[in-house]
Amino acid sequence: AWVSELPHQQAIAVLLGLAGLLSIVGPSSFTRAFLAITGSAVSGLLVASCCDFFFGGFSWLGSVRNLLKGTAIPVGYGLWAIIFATGVSRWLISTKCGTVHSIDADGAADGGTSGSSLQRPLLATEDNSPARRPS
Repeated sequence: AWVSELPHQQAIAVLLGLAGLLSIVGPSSFTRAFLAITGSAVSGLLVASCCDFFFGGFSWLGSVRNLLKGTAIPVGYGLWAIIFATGVSRWLISTKCGTVHSIDADGAADGGTSGSSLQRPLLATEDNSPARRPS
């Protein structure tokens, strides 16, 4: 609602179009920032719409629409802001979080440095005799 009342709609459309284009073909630093910001905004919208739905919405999509139109409950907007700020903050300070600790193919959690056979050069054991060379 309030977005459609902003002046200079053509300039806004051009700027947003350029931002979208640069997120695909632009420099990787812009792409990472764009993905972190838009990902946090969409994630916040998903969480807030779920909250709005369970606090009296008739449908989940209706809750999304209410949040975007500005007619949702205030708790939804607060939750959206918290999720957005958390996501952007996490990107800014480069915090890596996750629920699963990855283990490499050798079973070593430290990147394969504990007794891994990958420490030897690949060509160290290759036989270079003339009989073994392909013709």
